[in-house]
Amino acid sequence: MIERGKVRATDFSGIVSGRRLHSVHPGEVLLKEFIEPMGITRYRVAANIGVPQRRIDLICRGESAVSAGIALRLAQLFGTSAQFWMNLQAQHELEQTERASGDRIRAAVVPLPARLTRAGSGRSPASPAAPAPSAPVSRRTGTRAP
Repeated sequence: MIERGKVRATDFSGIVSGRRLHSVHPGEVLLKEFIEPMGITRYRVAANIGVPQRRIDLICRGESAVSAGIALRLAQLFGTSAQFWMNLQAQHELEQTERASGDRIRAAVVPLPARLTRAGSGRSPASPAAPAPSAPVSRRTGTRAP
């Protein structure tokens, strides 16, 4: 075990390969951490949560995402939280997108310059208040009434 104070001085270069680990699909977690250790079948999971077995099969193979509805059902079945399943899905999607498009997105997006918030306004630069409309907007024409 490494003592907390010695972590910064420890050389980890011998164990770092520079390669990233593959992103973990929530279906892999479902299969390897829940279904297999509990000795249950995908059919039983599907039957107990009220979805077709094909849906669970696709999730376990990484071919389908865990939706909010499935997350709620899995949480109820296994005694976890729905947020646990949604976090796994979100992290997987972020990692996949970063690998596939991260460089292109970084090259295409021009960051906004840092701005100071007005003292006491309570607003952050990322969420400016919308100006109050002076007159209602017509649904038909999309213009403001005089």
